[in-house]
Amino acid sequence: MSRRLHTRFKRSRSSSSAAEPEWDEGIELQELRDCVVELTKEREPLHSRFNSEGIPNMQEAGERRRLAIALYEGNYGESMALLRSQNKELVAVLRSQLVNTSPSTEQSLRKEENHIDGILLDICRAQNIHKIPVVTAATSLLAECNHTSREYHDVCALYHLGEVLSEKWVRDFLADARKWRPESTIIMLDGVAVIVFDNLTMKVDYSAYSSEGVTGYQLNMTNSLSTGVPKHLAPTMDARKLCTPGPFSIARLVASPSSFRTATDPPPLYPT
Repeated sequence: MSRRLHTRFKRSRSSSSAAEPEWDEGIELQELRDCVVELTKEREPLHSRFNSEGIPNMQEAGERRRLAIALYEGNYGESMALLRSQNKELVAVLRSQLVNTSPSTEQSLRKEENHIDGILLDICRAQNIHKIPVVTAATSLLAECNHTSREYHDVCALYHLGEVLSEKWVRDFLADARKWRPESTIIMLDGVAVIVFDNLTMKVDYSAYSSEGVTGYQLNMTNSLSTGVPKHLAPTMDARKLCTPGPFSIARLVASPSSFRTATDPPPLYPT
């Protein structure tokens, strides 16, 4: 936009006259009006409504499932990039307001961008409480899985709507998200699994101050966890061959590890 204001002169009625030229105030005022119009046009995007189109809306069918799939796939930055691209003018204003006298480093610039992301998330949910960016859902699940104290959780949700969601929403969402979990693309070793058992003993409703009768009881339980083993960790392993009776079977290895040593192997540190 041109910022120059030109002062123009009106030509004398008589071209041969030596009189001083007169100011043309009409032309100058018109140029000022043109500048005001151009400035107004430049400011219009700053007054536009915050654009959150494309962010999952929990009031629309299928959006809850779309949010769950995005979390499973790890697309945490997708909604954040969308908010930034749709509100470039606001991002520029926020960036200018975060400028300080400290020297700019890569780390400080990254922090400024993180602050901008947080503000955009807050505005998005303050505008429409039913719209939930993927980042907000991810941080809410993180808080729930790490057992964040309820008081701190509630305070964060009060002042920063874009940071965490309510505990009830998270628990209801987890129950729904389990049925939408996509099939794993990792190839597992056939016939191999890792199983862990843990014995746990705990006292339930026990009171050391009881003077008579029986209070509480002791609960003994065994917890277990089983999981497959990805094939890329042992691509040449053949579980069926190792478990088949023979000179190189697992059963023989467990019974007599020394039988697998050859003449070129170093002697064992301890006799078997």
